[in-house]
Amino acid sequence: MSRPYIPPVIAITTNSAQYTAACQLRYATFFAAQNHPFSIIFDRYEQRSEHWGIIGDDEQVWAYTRLTQISTICVSVSQVAVQPHYQRQGLGQHLMQKMEARAAQLGVQHIILYARDNAIPFYQKLGYIGEGDLFPSSKTGVLHLQMKKFVLS
Repeated sequence: MSRPYIPPVIAITTNSAQYTAACQLRYATFFAAQNHPFSIIFDRYEQRSEHWGIIGDDEQVWAYTRLTQISTICVSVSQVAVQPHYQRQGLGQHLMQKMEARAAQLGVQHIILYARDNAIPFYQKLGYIGEGDLFPSSKTGVLHLQMKKFVLS
């Protein structure tokens, strides 16, 4: 059985309708259930991050992630979100492969991320290694684990 077509991962500019839609997806995925204000999306990394997404044939944002250069040797990937009806179709993996390629292009040594406890197996399948113990997010209280993967540049 062949995998369904997955559109390419593209850069999203912050002055676009795609960015607005991506913010709505992020809010719905991570913050709405806990009634956090929409402004929680706009943290200290938002403006200095690269924004990436998968835009479907219907012009909707099917999936999104954010990449932030933390230092000359490290980038952080955060807020990986996939529309519920497109989950388990390879979009998250496709996004992460693109972020790993982008990290290599930037010449960094590793990627870090903070995985929600229910997403840890997904990242482990992609080769990310947990570091330390689970901890509650300072924003949401949801348990997370810092994870790392070395990048071949």
